[in-house]
Amino acid sequence: MTSWFSSALIPTSLMAIGLAFFIRASAKERTEELELECHRSASEVDRLAKAHLTGRTYRIAKTEDGTTLFEGQVRPSVFLAIFLSVLAAVGFACVSLIVGTVVPSLADSAIGVTALSPLAGAYYWAKAAKSERVAISVREPEAASESATGAPGSLLTAIGHRDELLVLRQMLKSEGAI
Repeated sequence: MTSWFSSALIPTSLMAIGLAFFIRASAKERTEELELECHRSASEVDRLAKAHLTGRTYRIAKTEDGTTLFEGQVRPSVFLAIFLSVLAAVGFACVSLIVGTVVPSLADSAIGVTALSPLAGAYYWAKAAKSERVAISVREPEAASESATGAPGSLLTAIGHRDELLVLRQMLKSEGAI
């Protein structure tokens, strides 16, 4: 194997592998847990969180032991589907050019792989359109952890998609609850 062949083959292989993993990771599950100390009472924080989630097209699936489970259908991002398709087209075109340079007999047919790029967007669209769950639990703090001012406060625990938890935190911050 000549040095120019191996020097082109290794980065091209790594690029193709990286592209495949990037497309696969676009629809990866990103569930996290969030714990917040709130300045408002547990009932008020619970009311705010429930109103926020139901306003974002979630519905209450069940409530037990002080934990409320919400379910909602997540819509995939049109921008991300198009972005992944364009990224795949550029990646496939680069791989095709390198393969065509290294193996000239494949030059004409290698560029045809670029026509597969819309499959990246379709893969994301199919995997990202799924039912998401968010579980919230709001409780009063223990006596030892109350604030120095003696304000009642509460502790919110939420488990769900990290982007949804980020929006929940921002809403609570804007309402002055945290």
